[in-house]
Amino acid sequence: MMRLREWLKASLAAGLAMGCSDPPPPAASAGLDMNVALAANPPSGTSCPRTATYLFGNPAPTPTDQGVPGTDGEQADQRITCSVRGEGTFQVSGAIDATALSFDDQMLTRVRFTLTNATVTAGATGTGSLSIFTPGLSLTSDPASLCTIDVSTPPLAVEPSRIWARYNCRMQDPPGQYCQVSGVMLFENCLTE
Repeated sequence: MMRLREWLKASLAAGLAMGCSDPPPPAASAGLDMNVALAANPPSGTSCPRTATYLFGNPAPTPTDQGVPGTDGEQADQRITCSVRGEGTFQVSGAIDATALSFDDQMLTRVRFTLTNATVTAGATGTGSLSIFTPGLSLTSDPASLCTIDVSTPPLAVEPSRIWARYNCRMQDPPGQYCQVSGVMLFENCLTE
């Protein structure tokens, strides 16, 4: 009987210890306001095949309101990943692959927004590379001029695991497509290591 009690106490203690692990971290989330327009001073004979505004989030972020971001996996085909690493100056990357509202058409459409190699200093302006895909558009940032990422005006900010910023990019799909892509992006619950 004594052994049974000791065994029960040990089993209970082991069971409680296994149930006390840390909860999983929150899933990455994001919001996006993306405006595609004609590029200023494009090369002769080029155009922007589609000008439109795409919104992701309910509502999408603005420079003064972060809106309500979408979360990775919230919809079956919705993927959000991001990383915001550093202190003072941050290395930032983020990707949204989700259904967004095409504001101009008032239709839902697939959007892929991928920010890479971004360096952003808190309270300042940084740079990075961007690629986007929507039906009818497949653009990458012009290698001659990186995208501008602006967190200089509060409440816009960059901090560990989070960035809320304006962005502005001259984008291309040579030889004939040149567009200006700008707006507001929000990434939260990002990796920090």
